[in-house]
Amino acid sequence: MRRIIKSAVFVTTTVSLTACGSIRESRVNPMNWFNYERQEERLTPEGALETAKDIRPLVSQVADMRIERAPGGAIVRVTGLPQAQGFHTAELIEVETDTRGLLAFELRVVPPRPGAPVGSAPSREITVGTFVSDIALQGITAIEVRGQNNVRRTRR
Repeated sequence: MRRIIKSAVFVTTTVSLTACGSIRESRVNPMNWFNYERQEERLTPEGALETAKDIRPLVSQVADMRIERAPGGAIVRVTGLPQAQGFHTAELIEVETDTRGLLAFELRVVPPRPGAPVGSAPSREITVGTFVSDIALQGITAIEVRGQNNVRRTRR
């Protein structure tokens, strides 16, 4: 009895999968589920490529910045001081500059809900870091991190 049930399940499965192979463009065919890779470019009215804008605000103040050597590069570690408690998901975003030899970052954070308590300065601190490879550091003579009210810069 078990043998008959196993055979029936095997035949049913085989026939079902064989039917999927004949329907090439169907969404039912599991072979088509992740094969539609395409590149999209969004153009502005002037014809230039549109860049994604980060809507998170800059941290109020960049309190501290340190560059720590690491194998294969350096770690840029920054402490930001937002105006209230509850800011989260901080990130250093690299920005383009016209100054040669300058690697610039913006410290962006997600704000809390309105009415967040201010609290003491140590309770509001946010520390974030990013790795910069030796290859990316070639030709870089200064690194700066921008906040809303100040900029911290270090030179080699």
